[in-house]
Amino acid sequence: MQGWVDRFANHALQCEAAQKHCEADREQCEASQDHSEADREECEADREECEAGQDHCEADREECEAGQDLCEADREQCEAGQDHCEADREECEADQDHCEESRSSVKQVRITVKQPGSSVKQVRITVKQSGSSVKQALYPLVTCLLCVSQKQFFLNNWHIFLQNCLSHLKNKDPKMSRVALESLYRLLWVYVIRIKCESNTVTQSRLLSIVSALFPKGSRSVVPRDTPLNIFVKIIQFIAQERLDFAMKEIIFDLLCVGKPSKTFAINPEVRPLTN
Repeated sequence: MQGWVDRFANHALQCEAAQKHCEADREQCEASQDHSEADREECEADREECEAGQDHCEADREECEAGQDLCEADREQCEAGQDHCEADREECEADQDHCEESRSSVKQVRITVKQPGSSVKQVRITVKQSGSSVKQALYPLVTCLLCVSQKQFFLNNWHIFLQNCLSHLKNKDPKMSRVALESLYRLLWVYVIRIKCESNTVTQSRLLSIVSALFPKGSRSVVPRDTPLNIFVKIIQFIAQERLDFAMKEIIFDLLCVGKPSKTFAINPEVRPLTN
């Protein structure tokens, strides 16, 4: 009987020890669960922080790309501005060269105009020594001003412009030589037909300078070449109308080779209408 009691007591002690061990395991398990819950919460916080960091990185990346696009646009704009500045600089240099050339090749012709009952006025006409395109517009203008002017004004100034016209009859530019010839043609009409010339000596000198330039002595061609012959016919007609003897002696007889050995004399046969 005593043995059963001892055995039961030992068994009770073992059960109590097992219960204490189980209680310790349970407490340890609960502590482990609490620790795992804390770890889970910490992991969740880390995950949320990582996601926030990713969102921040994505925003930074988009901002960086936008900045790169803006820099690229600024660079292209800067290159375009540089090209524009380069073009402006070249244009400015070209304008400076043109101005320098124009300034170095400018000639002023001063004409004195005196009207009845008014003071004397100075009219300056600027003529460029180079640049036939300017002269092609300027010569008809000066011709018109002289042709509509009063008689004394014309006689005092037309011979100056006449020398300019004669000097351009052999111009390499055919347009310029044609303009000079047509200006001479109109000036001669005013001088011979409207004003009826001047004194014999002065008129002789003026007409000789014109005839010598248009119909060179001993030459087989007229000046300028490739010009309609009706202009030369009209010039001879103008001169012959007031100075027939001069026209016959200085022009017609020479063209017909009167008093000279017969030879072939050909004038440019091309005939084109006279331009006004």
